[in-house]
Order: sequence, then C-alpha cells, then structure tokens
Amino acid sequence: QINSNSTGGWTITKGTETATTYVTEYGGDPTTELSTENSGYDYTHTVVWFAVKYQISCVPDAVVIDFGLPVDISVLANDILGEGAAVVGLAAVGSIPATQGTEALAAGFSTGVYNGTYGTATINGTKVRYTPKDMQMNGAEKFAYAAKANLENDQKYYYSTVTVIPAANIYYEDSFVTFDGAWEPVGQAKDGITQQEDRPGKFSLSAYDANNVYGFDSAYTACTEYSLGSAQKVTVNSATNANPPTATFTFKGTGFDLISLTSNTTGTILVDVYNGNAAIVEAAHKWIVDTYYGYTRTDAGYNKYTWTKGEDGKWHVTKDKVDTLPDGAVLDGTPVNSGDVTYSRNYTWAVTKDTNNALYQIPVIRGQGLEYDTYTVVITPMFSSVLDHAGNDSYDFYLDAVRIYDPAGKDPSGEIGDAYAADGEGWPEIIELRNLLIEKKSLTEADSNANGIVFVDGKAAAEVTDYTNFGPNNEVYLAKDQAIAFKLSVADPSNIASIQLAAKSPNGGATAKVNADGTATSIAAATEMYYTITHRVTWGSGTDGQSNTIVVANIGNNILSLTNIKITYKQQPTASTQAVAIVDNEVVEQAPAMLLSMMGIKDPEPEPEPEPEKTFEPDRFEASWSRNVMQGRKATLTVKTSEDVEAITVDGQTIRSYRTRSERVGFGRRAKRITYREFTYSMVAQESADFSVTAINAEGTESEAITARLTVKTRPNSMRDMWDWFKGWF
Repeated sequence: QINSNSTGGWTITKGTETATTYVTEYGGDPTTELSTENSGYDYTHTVVWFAVKYQISCVPDAVVIDFGLPVDISVLANDILGEGAAVVGLAAVGSIPATQGTEALAAGFSTGVYNGTYGTATINGTKVRYTPKDMQMNGAEKFAYAAKANLENDQKYYYSTVTVIPAANIYYEDSFVTFDGAWEPVGQAKDGITQQEDRPGKFSLSAYDANNVYGFDSAYTACTEYSLGSAQKVTVNSATNANPPTATFTFKGTGFDLISLTSNTTGTILVDVYNGNAAIVEAAHKWIVDTYYGYTRTDAGYNKYTWTKGEDGKWHVTKDKVDTLPDGAVLDGTPVNSGDVTYSRNYTWAVTKDTNNALYQIPVIRGQGLEYDTYTVVITPMFSSVLDHAGNDSYDFYLDAVRIYDPAGKDPSGEIGDAYAADGEGWPEIIELRNLLIEKKSLTEADSNANGIVFVDGKAAAEVTDYTNFGPNNEVYLAKDQAIAFKLSVADPSNIASIQLAAKSPNGGATAKVNADGTATSIAAATEMYYTITHRVTWGSGTDGQSNTIVVANIGNNILSLTNIKITYKQQPTASTQAVAIVDNEVVEQAPAMLLSMMGIKDPEPEPEPEPEKTFEPDRFEASWSRNVMQGRKATLTVKTSEDVEAITVDGQTIRSYRTRSERVGFGRRAKRITYREFTYSMVAQESADFSVTAINAEGTESEAITARLTVKTRPNSMRDMWDWFKGWF
C-alpha cells in the first residue's frame, strides 16, 4: 500500500533474514518488522509495506496542432507539485534557472504571456493556452512555464517547457486572411472554440490526450454549413472590376486548399501565388476558377463502344453517341470477341438558374505539389458577363477557410518527425481521390491491374460504371447508394501505420460505411476531416502486398463528399515502396455485391438446380374401353395394373377404388397365377376419342401416360344400319 500523502524522506532496508523487510523513516529507528508466517498449507504468504520516494518536479509537455484554433495545454497534469499547484509565469526557454525549486520566481517569468514566433501563450487557470498567430508555422514552438508547488514542506517554484508542433496539415479559419474591399461576414461565428489537446508519443496522458488522427477535431463535427459558423462574402459586378476586392494570406508549406461555398449565385475568382512574403513580383502560379454550382444532370441517350483487339492483345475502343438502346442490348457489358459492342448511359449537364443547391466548404482550389517554401496568395473575385451563368449581372464569392500542407516540410526530422511517428502520422502520403477515378472502358482496355479507383452506382442496380459530375471538381460526390471501390498495393504492408479517409457532408448530414462489416459513421460536418479506416483493411498472407477490396459507400440521404486517402508509415518509404490504389478483376466483381450488402439488399440467390423428375413404371399397366359402344350408351374403361399402383387418372380425373383379381398366366407346368388390380371408369359415350391414362404409386409419383381409344358407333338410321348394329352383338 502506498500512502500518497506521506511526507519526509523514506528508504527501504532489507532485513537480516530473507523473509524480513524494514521500512525505515529517514533519520529514525525501524518502525515495523514484517516476517513470513506459514499458514500450514503448501504456500507462504508475505505482506510487505513500503513507501515511495519521489522527486518534486515539473515534467515537459508537448502538443500537436492541426487546426488554427487555440489549444489549452494541461501542463500540471504530469507534474509532481501537490494538489493546488499553480502556473505562475511564462517565458523563453533560456529563462529557466540552473537549479529547480527556487525560493523566488526566476527572472523573466513575471508575466503570464509569452509572445512566440508562431503564436502567443497565456496562462488560463491551471492550463496554458497557445493561440497561433499566422499561417507560417514551419517548426516547433518551445517556451517555458513556471509553477508553484503546494506541498506541506515545499512552496517553491519549479520550471519546465512546452513544445507546440505543427501537424502535417493545418486547417485555418478565414480570420487568418487579410481582406480588402467590401467583404462582409455571413453566418454566426462560434466564439471561444478551442481545439482538442493532442499530446504525441511519450507526452501522452490518457485522461487528457484527445489522441485524434491529424485532421480531425470534435470542434468541427457540428459545422453543417460555414466552417465554425461563419465566412466572408463579397459581391462583384462590372463596376467593381476597376478596383476589385482581394483576400491575401501568406503560408509556409507545399500547397493549400481554398475552402468556399459554391451555389447558383457564386462566380469566378483569379488566384495568384507569389514566392515570398509579399505580392511584389510576377506570380509564380495562376488560376482562374469558376465557383458556380447550379447544374442538373439529364439523360442524353447512350454511349456505344465498339471493341477491337489489336495484335498486341489489348483492347481498343471507339465511342459513338446513340439515342436509343437497340433491342436486346444490355448496359455495361464486357467485350468477349473483337467487334463486340457495349453500351452505357450518356448524360448532359444544364445550368439551373432558380435552384438553390449550395454546397458548403468546398475546396475550389487545390494548389498542391509546390516546392516547400513561403508563398503569398492573392484571391481576386472578378466579374465576367460570359461567366454570369444566372444572368444576374453580379455574383458572389465566399472565403471560408484555408488548409495548408506540410508546414514543417515534406519529411521533418527531430522532435517533429518523432512526434509524427509516435502518433502514427509519420511520412503522410496524400492520394487525391478525384484524380484516380477510372472510366469503365479504361479498365477493360487495361485488361489487368490498373492504378486508381472505380465508381459503383447502386441507385438502379449495383454496377461499376463511369463517374459523372459537373461543378466542383476536387472531390468525389456520392449520392445515396453510391460508392467507390479499390484495393491498396504496397511493397511492405507491415510498414503502414494508418489509413485514413477525408470525408464531409457539404449539404447536411451524410452516412458513410466502409465495407459490409463496417459500422455506419454519421458525418454531419461540412468541414473536411480525416477518419481512420485502418481496421477495415486486411492484407493477404502472400507477398503480393495487396489489401482486401475496400468499398466506401454513402448509405444516407444527403451527399457524401470524399477528397483524399491519407496513408502514414512507421519508417520512411521510398517512391517505389509507397502504397498505390489499384483496381483489378476482384474489385470489379466484388464491389457491386458488397455495395448491395451495405444497402441491405442480399445478392439474389442462384436458382436451385431442378430435381430430376421422379418416374414410375408399373410392372403392369394396360387400359381398354368396352367394344361396340353406341352413341348415348354407357362406355366402361377397364385398367389392369400391377399391385404397386394405388390410383389412376383418366384425363386428369383420379380414380382410387379398385378390385383385386387374379388370373392364370402361361401353360402347363410353367403356368402360374398372378394377382392384379382392376380399376374401372364409366361414362356416357358421345363420340370417339382418345383418353390419357396414368398410374400413381403410393408415393404419389405418376407414370407416363398411355392412350386408350374409345370408339363410339352412331345410332342406326335405316334397317340396314339396324342389321349391322345387331350383328355387332354376336
């Protein structure tokens, strides 16, 4: 038992005998002697009381930030200062004195504010709050704090450090952007929001560590429209072009996403990216982006694919448009022979001026793949009558947020790299999904594994088909019962630390599901965030390095937007050992069935093989009608059967009554008497006809039919006929 309230210096002294231990207070006499007692059984029970000697101290802290929000750091949580200890000062690391436990607060710690390179630290009760100041955080920010102990014999000052580490990508609100012109806020901003405390590796404390994947924070899970409730909006027309509004930000990294709202009232922007901290020379990169989104998809006939197989063994295809599907043709077939023709649906997109179908928090620009450096971005909304789709003589632009990639470099080392690796976020590989979509015809042409992903449409019937969407083109939009499917291929699966999917719902809550055995995840946020899918990925036992088929489906009613796959590693991979998304025959075959299962629709059961018809062949089966039957008189059918017949049918009418008879068969000594059953059926004869007769055994099995011919004579109309009729009786 350890008494955490004990004071003084304690030592543990082993006694002279092996079963004896003394717990001795420093400077005093032994207070307790414990010895072994034998209970008379085959074991010995020893109880030892001891005390723990601890050192009063402050322990270093670290956090990783992946959003541009303040973070509250629980600096006292891992310190040994006693209940009621307090944070009393902040300073540069160089202000920490050489000796801990000073009687007076060390110089430099007299203030509760530290102005760092990338942010500001302040005392917030028993915690320290760090607030980023701009988008140029390209390294770890380290500062010191002082705390006053609160122990019975110690009220001294102790010191340690806090390290703030930028994540591999950081999401910043519009408050980090400088606006010039008639911009105005829209929505209702959420004030006082902080990001969760994410403590990496050895700094992790289970009670305080959010342990999020980089790029996820619960502060954003309820943001169904604007990011954190608000954005900046500007309206432009022909008059504003002379002095257009601008939005400017400077960042350090390898790329950025510009997050905006798109609707049928938004329009065109010019984006210039300059090297350095200001827009003072020619822009290094330029974009013109139309943010308008007001389109509807209309069926427009069919695509006709004519396939030929070349001498190289690969498929080649020509594509034509046709208005109607030929009789007998099916959609999305697969060519078998050279000259085969297949068909798919064709669509057109038309502007819809009056439909309000806004999509929130859309990355209208993905400016990635830049060299790691400092860049200044200038966004200029400009009016163009040519791009005024709605015909309003004006349009809007919304700036909601900015995401920065690799702020600390592509492969950071030291404490930043160590933190990433400890959090399972080392050497992140970002795979943009929209760029990987494969057309179905390309799959057939490849005739083997192809790098990419496929689109699976379950709205009509689950099938791998072409993805079509007009409007924002940096994401994959899935309507209800649509999915993407792929495998991952990597040289060494054991080197993968995590697999994450970036997803959001741009027009309300969506529901995502990964594979049929996965748990449905409600995604209410319009903010792009990363969700781990590592536990849904399995690897084959062989050395091919291929995963199972991965199907990501939208099983909810609202649009699900998918942007990236993020794969992180335990050790730095090379270009040849990084994972790639692939599609093979298994994906094409399995994905539609997996989607149906996720939709709650079972694959149609194959038709059972028809059981062979049971046949019955009686040992004896003969039928005959009475002779010389006149029209209107009684006719009798006599059916003689073996004893394995239980009933007969005559033209479908069942007769079960019978007489058991016997007869002598054969001649002389070889003659024998056999038993048979005699069924009879009578009717009034009207005309000659054939009757179908079957035999039925005890199991209800019916024999093949035999035909019994009834011949009916008409009544005599003259004396001669009468004479012929009379002769027939003799």
